[in-house]
Amino acid sequence: MSKTRLPLSWHYAPELAEARWVWARRDWPAFADVPGDFASVYPLLPQRCFIRGVDGPTRLFLVERGWNGVQTGVETVLDLPYSPPRSVRELIRRGRKKSEYGIYPVEKYNNDILARSRYARIPKIKFMFRSVPEGEWFGACGPGAWTAALWTTRPSPDAVHVESLIRAADAPVGTMEGLIAFVADVYAQRGFRKLSLGESPFSYPFGAKGYARMLRLFPIEAFYSARGLYRFKSKFGGKDEPVYALSRGPLLPALYNAAVAANLPRLAWKKIWPANLSNVGGVLR
Repeated sequence: MSKTRLPLSWHYAPELAEARWVWARRDWPAFADVPGDFASVYPLLPQRCFIRGVDGPTRLFLVERGWNGVQTGVETVLDLPYSPPRSVRELIRRGRKKSEYGIYPVEKYNNDILARSRYARIPKIKFMFRSVPEGEWFGACGPGAWTAALWTTRPSPDAVHVESLIRAADAPVGTMEGLIAFVADVYAQRGFRKLSLGESPFSYPFGAKGYARMLRLFPIEAFYSARGLYRFKSKFGGKDEPVYALSRGPLLPALYNAAVAANLPRLAWKKIWPANLSNVGGVLR
């Protein structure tokens, strides 16, 4: 992989003449489509800047240039071709019996699956992942209805990253496991070497250090099943890689501003005082 892989939810797009940006704030480029690696667009970043979803080598690149950072969680990375553990193979088999998997153009995507998920009525986290596909997407279809969907971005020439995992509440057991295995097979055939299942925020299987200890105090489990998400991803037998957020400037104000832009304080408040919100739960990203 590139020594300066793009942050999660940024997309390597060599066909572009120049980078395209989506800004959550003036100092936070949440998403970007970039024709090169991270180093190629680094000079374009503002003097005061915040970035999340950064891997270890790119973190070192930024720290050497005076940035301040904190580990925000881990991402689960599968090697391709993918060989699932025995327990996951059984779930994949069950999913394939009940579902058909395919690749679909963006025009075929609608919010039917999200509306049928058990998270449909929950306010959404913003800017932490791409919430709609921008190209092809992968879907599972049961008898007469979509049962699961996911889509990806490409942080480097040989790796892909799962953006969103959406599962209908009535999807058969093994549906999502089968879909992930299908996606892994597709990208292995296309010559990719890594499939990231994405970040499990505030998950520290190797222990929390520094500011990460402070992040663990945030009541994320009130509205986002971070532990459940990590357990789901870890059962695929991948490797846990640290994920970081970094700021060119003071770190704590940048983290606070990013949390506000991502809707996290509102979600925590709604859980603590849920008078205007029913059925608050986690978000499977």
